This record gives sequence, C-alpha cells and structure tokens, in this order.
Amino acid sequence: MMFDWAPLEKLTASASTAAERNHDICATFSAHHVGGVLAATAPRLAELRVVGLIRADDLEAFLDLLRKNLAVNSERRGDEIVLSSTATL
Repeated sequence: MMFDWAPLEKLTASASTAAERNHDICATFSAHHVGGVLAATAPRLAELRVVGLIRADDLEAFLDLLRKNLAVNSERRGDEIVLSSTATL
C-alpha cells in the first residue's frame, strides 16, 4: 500500500465507514487483517501523517515502523490493536 501524507486515523463523524476512510491507514490495515483492528487513542496521535510504501500483509512490520520512527506503541486488546504514544505530540 502506498500512503502519501495519510493520517493514521480519521476521527470525523463524516468518515465513519471504511469506504469513506480510504486514506486512513488504520482502516486500510484493519480491512486486510482478521483480528487486527487498529485504533488510535488520541486525536493528535490519529492525525500523525505517514508517507511511504507499506506491505498490507505485514502488520507487525508496520507496527514496528510506527514504534521506531514515530514513538507509537501498540497493545493488543482482544480483537483490537490500540495505538498510543509516550512522546509529547
């Protein structure tokens, strides 16, 4: 998948379906992975922008990229992967 300045997650009410969130990285990865729904914990974290080419079938590599480059941690909670940050945004 290729992202060009795409937000991690769109939090607006008008972007409530996957089709409306087609440039939303969390929605895109969630659509490709059973049992791995991504969700950001804070609006400022959700609005982080990502540019790059990322394999849709390698969720773990993407989560590792977020951790190493953007100080974004991931935690599995049932069927959800919650993204959070310890950095000051």
